[in-house]
Amino acid sequence: MIESSRTPDDALFTVDDFVELGHSKGVTKQDWLQAVDRKYEEVSVAQIIHSNPHLQHILKKLQELNLPVPTNLTVPVKPDFIPEKCAHLIYEFPRSVVSDEKLLDAVVVNGHKIKEYAKLKDMRDIVDTPKQARFVWVNDGRNRLDVSPLNAEKSFVQGEIGGTVRAGLHLLLYYPEILNHHLLDLPGSRYDVDIPYLSGWDGRPRLDAYSADDAVPEGGSVSLGVSQ
Repeated sequence: MIESSRTPDDALFTVDDFVELGHSKGVTKQDWLQAVDRKYEEVSVAQIIHSNPHLQHILKKLQELNLPVPTNLTVPVKPDFIPEKCAHLIYEFPRSVVSDEKLLDAVVVNGHKIKEYAKLKDMRDIVDTPKQARFVWVNDGRNRLDVSPLNAEKSFVQGEIGGTVRAGLHLLLYYPEILNHHLLDLPGSRYDVDIPYLSGWDGRPRLDAYSADDAVPEGGSVSLGVSQ
């Protein structure tokens, strides 16, 4: 028998609710307690989603794109080193679940797909990437405008890594409007020796690369808070 600290008296529903669900009134204690546990779990999940606008946004976007929706809704605390104005929560898929090509195709900015001026297949990551899907906080780089990717990397603190091309694509998957503000330098990846970036010149998104020493007023380096 499944043990529970809850009883029919403090349950979230009544015997009549059981009847509506197709059960008879002659339910066993085990049936009752299992159903109460399920009901509490459903209410708990709903409360978690309702209390977190970031999570609501992500789940809605994944459903719209017909991408896998997380079953574990545990969201990490935002690291203190990511300023509030730069902070975005993403749900990041490993390549084994969503390929680079599928991820690139899913991103739409201002009604346009991303054009590859530098080919995604020729990019390589220089930081660890997730083997399992995860929630992770991202700094979109707006506090590093006019700072070269090379200098931005030097400023990273413990628990902070450079955003990869995939991290940048995930960021735009959920928050495409960022490219209307600034371009995203992605120092967690390389295109030969250059730094990939995502930009929205003339409202049309593009993937390209330039020197790690380049600093542009409209560009900032993306980073991830992988631990505190």
